[in-house]
Amino acid sequence: MNSAADNINSLRSLFTADQVIWDPVELMTYEIDAGVDREKPLAVLFPLDTRDVIRAAEWCRDRRVPLVARGSGTGLSGGAVSAKGGLILEFSRMKEIEKIDETSLRACFQPGVIALHFSDTVAEKGLHYPPDPASARSASLGGTVAENAGGPHCLKYGVTTNYVMGMEVVLSDAQCITLGGPALDYPGIDLPGLLTGNEGTLAIITKTTVRLLRKPPAVMTMMAAFDSVDLACAAVSAIVASGIVPATLELMDQKIMEILEAYTHAGLPVQAGAALIIEVDGYSAGLQPQIDQILKIIEPFNAFGLRFTQDEEERAAIWFARKSTAGAMARLAPAYFAVDPTVPRSLLGEALRGMTKKCESRGLRIYFVSHAGDGNLHPHILITDPDDEKLMNHVRETGKLIMQEAVRLGGTISGEHGVGIEKREFMNFMYTPDELSAMRDIKAVFDPQNRFNPGKIFPSAPPDPDLIPQNRILPAVQTIAGKIRTAAESIPPARVFIAGNSMPESLLSPGDICLSIRALDGVISFPPDDMLVVAGAGTSLNSLKAFLKSKNRYLPLVSPWDETTLGGLVAANLNAPLRTRYGGIRDLLLCMTVILPNGRVIDAGKPLIKNVAGYDLAKLFIGSFGCLGMITSVTFKVLAFPKVSVTHSIPVGDPAQAIRVGLSVYQQTLNASAILWIKKKDTLQGNLICTFEGLPEDIQIDGDLLFHVASANHLSKINSVEGNDGSSIWVDWVRSCCDMGPVVKYGVAPGDLLELIGNHPDETASNAALIDIANGCLYLSDDGHACLAQKALQLNGYAIDISKTPPDPNRIFKDRSGTRLSTALKQRWDPSGSFNPCGPLL
Repeated sequence: MNSAADNINSLRSLFTADQVIWDPVELMTYEIDAGVDREKPLAVLFPLDTRDVIRAAEWCRDRRVPLVARGSGTGLSGGAVSAKGGLILEFSRMKEIEKIDETSLRACFQPGVIALHFSDTVAEKGLHYPPDPASARSASLGGTVAENAGGPHCLKYGVTTNYVMGMEVVLSDAQCITLGGPALDYPGIDLPGLLTGNEGTLAIITKTTVRLLRKPPAVMTMMAAFDSVDLACAAVSAIVASGIVPATLELMDQKIMEILEAYTHAGLPVQAGAALIIEVDGYSAGLQPQIDQILKIIEPFNAFGLRFTQDEEERAAIWFARKSTAGAMARLAPAYFAVDPTVPRSLLGEALRGMTKKCESRGLRIYFVSHAGDGNLHPHILITDPDDEKLMNHVRETGKLIMQEAVRLGGTISGEHGVGIEKREFMNFMYTPDELSAMRDIKAVFDPQNRFNPGKIFPSAPPDPDLIPQNRILPAVQTIAGKIRTAAESIPPARVFIAGNSMPESLLSPGDICLSIRALDGVISFPPDDMLVVAGAGTSLNSLKAFLKSKNRYLPLVSPWDETTLGGLVAANLNAPLRTRYGGIRDLLLCMTVILPNGRVIDAGKPLIKNVAGYDLAKLFIGSFGCLGMITSVTFKVLAFPKVSVTHSIPVGDPAQAIRVGLSVYQQTLNASAILWIKKKDTLQGNLICTFEGLPEDIQIDGDLLFHVASANHLSKINSVEGNDGSSIWVDWVRSCCDMGPVVKYGVAPGDLLELIGNHPDETASNAALIDIANGCLYLSDDGHACLAQKALQLNGYAIDISKTPPDPNRIFKDRSGTRLSTALKQRWDPSGSFNPCGPLL
């Protein structure tokens, strides 16, 4: 074992003098983040590029020194604190926005870019990056990706993981690989999704590719006061249950408003028991109708003191106040303990009451701000003397009680801040031993020597037997799990096949076990106020959508095949053009229950909009084709039906022209749910199909923009399509072509579609073709296009035959940098390779 002095001298010999800090006084800055946990690192290194990160990883590997990634140090859970000593990588000098692709709506950045700077930069180009944590003025984007940060606008726009598409990472063995990229829905396990929120424990992220949106042209912000927190919470539930999706629903109680007003003088209604900041965005014509409807909804809850911001300056003042909690709290005490549980939205009021009572009964002062729209609370407990160890233990024990209350209500211990050091011991009552074991398996695959950010996420103490959670496992799931466990324990292990509908006899041998998910059929839970649904994996997509329609709720997913089950849809990860408007399966799926190959039953995720406690296990099974486990139930977030859906068809013979027009529509409109070019086999004429869904006022504007773009491209014939929309047209095309033979999907960034087809015009001319322009997908009804597949690879895309499930691994073309990791995890959970061996592992 090398001494600290030897290690420092060795490190200094590898890097320039201004890149390394080792002086004990200077290191004090890096002993702590914005939380309360403190540890002293060995040294701090400022890498200049990925090569420096690789050299640092090699050095730590060879000298057995822990490595901790750090952004701006604004995290609140001790995630960037070097709990085991070691080397901190401080990324403030890797701060380049490497690319902003205004055509494809993509961007790539290094980890040291400041979040607000990035948002402002893309906004200047008319683009929008929604994740906006309160610390955005100083937080680094690398930190927001590592923590899966959210912010006030998650209700409408989602969290960081909903925008991460790809990343360059350095692994613990110092290998640098690229995962994902600028295309959507790469075949196989969603490793970028898994690594988003990993808190630096699995890999060091050196570049991230994200998708962007068009910046909403207009915003309307209002504040409404209420007599009590309970009335404000009830108003939130009523707004969301109505189907309106505001950009923001923020809750402040009277106590927090008093200190924020004293600090910022923003004109907050301090006389009220609580207040909501309500924001809607979009086209200006559609804002007032939304506000009018919200006003009608909150009227029964005695809303008063209605305030509408008159200009951007007034709006900015309100948001400055809302995001100034840290500064305001600093005027009351030298420190505070801030946690971030999330509960089901409908139980927000009960959670606030219960947590307040626990703190006040223990003599502690607590203040709340809440992202009420998604159930995310931010209790702040004042710490009058952070050097008083007795007080600190009292505060931490109270924090534990707050977390237990959140879990009791069906919530999570962390919605935004991460686990870090602060909440690692709470993981024992958040997850079952089997779920924590699954996470530890992932850690062992990525970081077998526990070199990256050790001492985070995982509890160091054994669980309290009285607090171990007990998942409710349905009898049918218990039966299937028993069969899988018996098969795994037999000598030799029996092969287990999972079937959604039927299993070809040719795949089965004597002794094989075939398990159908069809028995796992039906809706399990539908809490309407929380806008989610839980259903068995054997439920058909069509039957679930029929159920939801009867409840006036909408799940924006479709499949070309009527018999598609929910489990099969998730395992295949086949997304329709609706992805443009509503996100893909990975964005709509909140959690699932899975039987692992050894028979263990785990919940992968929680039925919440926000949950960043531990690894995002669900991402392992989306697109896995059943290789890593059997999905038994899924939980999706659901929406209200759009007020209006309008589809237009424009005759366009030239696919290149269709792509140019479609990209222009994609960049300029807000509500497109499909932008397709479709052509039947052996015909010269194709049609550009555009569907818009949303509010009537917004859809009128999108339609006008479409007409303007078409006219500018000398396309004057625009037809209205009745009784059909873009996704239905996609369904019919894919189904009919798959019935006739192979259908290959080529995925690239939307802006690369022209280059993809540019050297291969005959393929789209002579074959049935469909181009999902907004999602960057080309579908061809013939498989003889090896050159096209190679071109897709050169463009950082992929190709896959979608006509069969599971697909032939030899007919999948993609970068396989992450296959080593997927294979290692498969071997850990299924060492004999006997579980669902027909599925491709990618």
